[in-house]
Amino acid sequence: MPSVSIYRPTIGSKKKKRKGGVWWMAWRDEHTKKQIRRSTKAREKSVAKQIARDMERKLLLDPYGLTAKTPKPIRWCDLRDEFVEHSRLSNRPATADAYALSLKHFDEVVGSRHVHEVDVAMLQNFVQVRRKKTTKGEPISVATVNKDLRAVRAALNFARERGYIESCPSFKSVTLREDRPSPVVISRKDRDKIYAALETDNLELKIRPKEWWFVMLVIIEALGVRRKEALAIRWRDINFDRDEVTIEAASSKGRRHRTLPMTDKLRKSLHDYQTATAEANPDSFVLPWEKNSLRPLYDDWHAIIAKAELSSKKAVLPKHFRSTCGSDLIEAGAPTVVVKDYLGHASVTTTESHYINTGSSLRAASEAREKRDNDHRDAANESDLL
Repeated sequence: MPSVSIYRPTIGSKKKKRKGGVWWMAWRDEHTKKQIRRSTKAREKSVAKQIARDMERKLLLDPYGLTAKTPKPIRWCDLRDEFVEHSRLSNRPATADAYALSLKHFDEVVGSRHVHEVDVAMLQNFVQVRRKKTTKGEPISVATVNKDLRAVRAALNFARERGYIESCPSFKSVTLREDRPSPVVISRKDRDKIYAALETDNLELKIRPKEWWFVMLVIIEALGVRRKEALAIRWRDINFDRDEVTIEAASSKGRRHRTLPMTDKLRKSLHDYQTATAEANPDSFVLPWEKNSLRPLYDDWHAIIAKAELSSKKAVLPKHFRSTCGSDLIEAGAPTVVVKDYLGHASVTTTESHYINTGSSLRAASEAREKRDNDHRDAANESDLL
């Protein structure tokens, strides 16, 4: 049975007690084993003892504070199922599947405990367990562990909103620091090699024809759209009169509707592709894709890369045409906030951290600074001569 003691706080020396002060009560939490102190707000000792006895009875009936902490107590496994089902209705199916997989890993640590029992120590234990796991002989990456933690945090925030817990534990000391490599920018030379590979006769593709791939890559490079956004474009979204392509909010990750200008290369590619496919139905997709996953794309992509024989030492993927678009815009002098809207990001931070590589702009900036210094130096010399 939990024991609740009463005491009066001391002031100055431990032997000298505050006269006429309020009595306090203290007990040890059954779950955390930490000592808890509460004021009885009573000055009479007899009244304080009665309040302490009432607290003892309350702790005996509800030792974990389920009634006080969680108006609707729920176990982790039940919350996980409810959260994943909610995600399937409110998010993309792929997002819900990713949540389900990450939360399944967390089940190994949380077991059958209640949601309110999830604390920082349990999260730290989960990180240690995940870091010991391996996949294909390699340790689980820091990025994967952080992705799992984000899923757990989303589930706990969902529990807080539903009233299952009062607050969510802090993830600040749990999240791992990960190296952030610079976004991959495909050089103009390698891009030309990829497009040239698609025009060769002996390139064998199994999933989609070469013309389909050519238009796909040109769309991503010119508009900076995501792969799924490119696959969701219909012919009715293309306005050849105004040289614009509309990205519908339903296909956008950020649920943002945006209209982007077409380049000359994109306009010609779309016009030639429409003529070659004899596609006149406005509701038809420009790039038909009936599969539920993008994974089959890479069966063709590996064949294209092998044929192109790129000079880049880094692995090049179709999504890198998107980061290349953002970096090209910055190099051309476009403000970051414009690039943010171009790529469909909610925050400039996302644009700067993950989609812009300023490496190609560093030399130009250095040369511009050197030219400015030389101009100032020449102007100063001319004034001295005068």
